[in-house]
Order: sequence, then structure tokens, then C-alpha cells
Amino acid sequence: EAARGEALLLSTREAQRALEAEEARESALESSIEAVRQRNEADAARTDADIRRMVFEGVDQLGADDQVAVLLALEAYRRAPSNLTLGGLQRVLTGLPRGWIGAMRGRMAYLRVARSQDGHVLAATGELGVDLFDVETGQLIGTFDAENVSSVAVSPDASTVVVGTSTGEWFKLGTPDLDVIEQGSGDPISVMAFSPSGDAVAIGFVDGAVAIMSDDELRPLGSVDIGAISLAWSEDEARLVAGAGVAHVARVFDTETGDQVGPDLIATGGLSDGSTAVAFLGDDVLVANGPIVRFDDETGGEITKVEDVDVRVTGFLHPEGPESVVAVSTAGAIDLVDCST
Repeated sequence: EAARGEALLLSTREAQRALEAEEARESALESSIEAVRQRNEADAARTDADIRRMVFEGVDQLGADDQVAVLLALEAYRRAPSNLTLGGLQRVLTGLPRGWIGAMRGRMAYLRVARSQDGHVLAATGELGVDLFDVETGQLIGTFDAENVSSVAVSPDASTVVVGTSTGEWFKLGTPDLDVIEQGSGDPISVMAFSPSGDAVAIGFVDGAVAIMSDDELRPLGSVDIGAISLAWSEDEARLVAGAGVAHVARVFDTETGDQVGPDLIATGGLSDGSTAVAFLGDDVLVANGPIVRFDDETGGEITKVEDVDVRVTGFLHPEGPESVVAVSTAGAIDLVDCST
């Protein structure tokens, strides 16, 4: 009996020691967790201080170094999206000199934009339809709900917006409220472009067909075989050039007769995706598909060629009238090529 009592006492002591050891381990674990929490709080405080410093320094850099201001505001918002960083970013963007960049906030993510000739109105399209902005104020001034929007164009005087869809519907909208003036349906549309006078709209279709809509009449011109994705009018509106999305070809059409003018224009050595941007430079035609080639539109002969453009050219702009053309490419950033030189 005495031996059993002694064994029980030893067992009780061992159990007590085990319990004390477990309590010690739990206490150590709690201490470790508390240390980690304190370190996390300290890291969060340092990060928050860094973010705040970036926001305020970004605002302070406005006027002194606008590029640094934008970089700081963007990086702060990228690291920690919040009301503070968003406010700082908006403050920097809206505080930039006019013409440097505009900050406009609408209803959705945008896939396409088009502007009026004077640059005062901007139409942007996305999954909800079309939003219209006043570029001067950055304010959303009109909306139009539509599905499957594939193209948008703004008339030179900003009085009208045309919208095409991948299911074949088209709409002519009045500004600024984007009320429907006229609408119709047909084949799936890929691109639209107003004439310089605003009296006609060129339409490129998914199947490659090209047509002109004027006076409520749709007049076919010709085809670029597969997927017309870019259109450009000559300044006198006598010719229209269309670029294909797959066929690596551009064709010039007489807008009166609908006949093709000159041979096919092909920027040789182009990119495999076949993206073809087009524009007029005076009487000549620019075609970009990797390299940018300036063609004589009547003979189809190459006049000049820019070889070292190894990114997709997404379009052309005329910053100072028809005699000045800039090519735009997007490869993580915006690249500009002065095609006049």
C-alpha cells in the first residue's frame, strides 16, 4: 500500500510538471504572438508613414517636378489603395498643367476613347455603354447604356457621337445628354470614323467590308478582306484608307465611286498579330504594322520607312493639323513617333 501511495505521488508530481511545462509553452507562444503583433503594428505604422509621406511629397512636387509628383502619387495608391492615396492621386492629376494629362472618373473601366476635333469632349466606351466627358472640367456630362460596344467616334464639332456594336447595332447620339437621334442594325461593326466636315461616317465591319453612311444612306465602298480595324479620311474627303486586322494590308478607296485607288499597301516585316493602323499625311498614306511606312497612295511606292518600331502601333494622331502626324504605341507606356520626320 505504501508503495502504491509513493507511485501515485510521483505520478501526480510528473503530471504537475507536465502541466507547468505546457503552461510555460503556451506563455512563450503568447509572448511570440504578441511580439509578432507588435512588429506587424510597427511595420504597418512605418508603411503608413511612408505612404503618407509619398502622398504629401507628391502634392508638394506639383509645379516643381510634375513627373515626380505623378510617380509618387501613383506608387502610394498602388501600395495602399485608400481614400487618402486616391485623394492624393486625384489632387496631383487635377493639379497638373492643362494639356499634360486629364483626370476623369466615370462609371466603368474603358476600352476605347474618341475625342472631338477641338479636344474639348471625350467619349469613352466599356461594358456599360458610353460615357461622355468635358475634358476641361473632367466632369461626366452624358451617358448611354448599350451592350457589346465595339466602336465610337465624335463629330468634329462635338455635336454628335456615333456608336457601333459587335452585334451590328449602331446609334447616332446627340451631345451632351447622348439622346438617341437615329439608330439601325446590320453586320457586326469594328470601327467608325467621322469625315473632317462631320457630314459622313465611315464604317468598318468585322468581315472586312467598308461603307460610308451619309444622309441616312449606307453606301458600300469595298473590303480589306478580313476585319477592318482602322479608318482615316483624306482632308478633302475624296479618299478613305482602311487597315485590316489580320490581313496585314491597307487599301485606299475613292469615296465617290467606291473603287480602290492604287495597289494594296503592306508594311512588310510587320508584327504577327496583323494590327494595322492607317492615316493620311498630306496626299500620302501612312501604314503601321510594326514598321511605319509612308506610301504614295496612287503608285503604292514606299516614300520613307521607320524600321525601329518593334511594338504595336495602336493609332495615329494629328496634333497640329493634317500635315502633322504622330504614331501612338502602347507597350506598358505611351510611345510617340513623329511621322513628319
